[in-house]
Amino acid sequence: WEFCDTLFEPSHGAPVRHYFEPVAAYVAEARRSRRVVLTGHSLGGGIAKIVAAMHGHVAVSLSGPGLVLSRHKLGLTLEAIQEHTISFVPTNDVVPAIDEQTGTVIGFKCPHDSAVLCHDPMMTLCHIHSRCGSRLHP
Repeated sequence: WEFCDTLFEPSHGAPVRHYFEPVAAYVAEARRSRRVVLTGHSLGGGIAKIVAAMHGHVAVSLSGPGLVLSRHKLGLTLEAIQEHTISFVPTNDVVPAIDEQTGTVIGFKCPHDSAVLCHDPMMTLCHIHSRCGSRLHP
């Protein structure tokens, strides 16, 4: 949990400019000893996609914002986002509608009318499990 302590600490006396920077630093260290796959929900999904596209990892995002328009500010190429990101996007969820999605985008119908319920990561995980199963429950 040392990583979590660094998320909101100032970096060398200055505030953290981008929320993804501590994640990128942590992943760079972890990558030395193991393969890294990033995942996140909502803002965390966006951060996972940014770090993956910047550093050549794979990211799986649940209801994260898109990066097509904001990629220029972040110094990302469209090709890097397309090659390294997977996004699960339920209908009626407003967060993935922020910016445009690209990469592998898996859209699916949310069974709820509520944007809040459609944004719930458990709803997305249940959808994935119902379609794909698991090793324990094929």
